[in-house]
Amino acid sequence: MKQRIKTYPEFWNYYLNEHQSQSTKWVHALGTVGAVLTLSWGAFNADLTWVGIAIIIGYGPAWATHLLVERNRPATLQYPWWSLISDLKMTYLLLTAQSLPSKND
Repeated sequence: MKQRIKTYPEFWNYYLNEHQSQSTKWVHALGTVGAVLTLSWGAFNADLTWVGIAIIIGYGPAWATHLLVERNRPATLQYPWWSLISDLKMTYLLLTAQSLPSKND
């Protein structure tokens, strides 16, 4: 059994390793932006229905890239909060044209 990751910096390196393909990174970023916009719409309209839709928009395509492109398991299943934080961090870095560190940085 693989040892559980204990710190966020260690998780960030793991996360980067699990997201090697540029297409995976961009699908995640687009899903994250779509989910944030959908959650915002739901909050604006005080309608919790949009929470479920945001989860599907954010994670559906991202998980598909893990299955079809990366051929690995989404980190969300074992580390949901760190994964969410990393999705937001990666999206920010991509949308602001900052380079992502290599998995060993």
